[in-house]
Amino acid sequence: MSSKLLKLIAKLFTDDVSFQKNDSDRKAAGSVLLLSAFLCVILCSVSTNPWFVSCILAALLLSVSFMKAGQIISVLKPTLIAVAFAALITLPAAFMGSPKTVSTVTMKTAESVMLVAIVSERMGWKGMTRAAASLHLPDLFIMTLDTTVRYLHILGRFAARMAEAVSLRQVGEKNWKTAGTGGILGTTFMKSQRQAQMNAEAMACRCFDGTYKSLYRHHWNMTDMLVLAADAVLVVFFIYLQNAAA
Repeated sequence: MSSKLLKLIAKLFTDDVSFQKNDSDRKAAGSVLLLSAFLCVILCSVSTNPWFVSCILAALLLSVSFMKAGQIISVLKPTLIAVAFAALITLPAAFMGSPKTVSTVTMKTAESVMLVAIVSERMGWKGMTRAAASLHLPDLFIMTLDTTVRYLHILGRFAARMAEAVSLRQVGEKNWKTAGTGGILGTTFMKSQRQAQMNAEAMACRCFDGTYKSLYRHHWNMTDMLVLAADAVLVVFFIYLQNAAA
């Protein structure tokens, strides 16, 4: 283990885009988007007709093509990694007489990961937290998930800066014994303890009672209706293809 690994972990959580997005350009309700994404993932997972998954994957790729360059990279990068991992895991099935298993699993993996990445890119983390609250999920679950992700973000940047400072002060060949990894991990752990205590004190001073209250009120519009109509068409299309395959 070296400082490069800490930098790699930090990069996963140092993207401030999801924390700074403005929801004004999002016309559909977050709860509707989350439910639609969940429905699509479930239908693709239980589908036995490859044409259904292929059509959904083609629609997602068409949606990605209208995004900005940075957003496209953010969506396709985790998708390609997940697809490569799924193909590697299911590769023995191709040599055991089930080549369709590899294509089916990889397509479903690509659809699920790409859909989640698109929703995350469209909504942002704050939007997803707000949508989870509007769906009446337990406040404890939302608070735990929200706090965990945010502190991974903060501690990731802190560890990356420490790793960079240590690497700049070292001379000669580096390995895991001289990289200062133990000190970085220990300092990061103590930093997390102090941050947790400060966060608890701040929540107590602000009389936080464990409930998430949002001042944002979404008014249903035509976009929400179109999304729900698309969900209905998706279900009908799924049933039709399932019956055709049977």
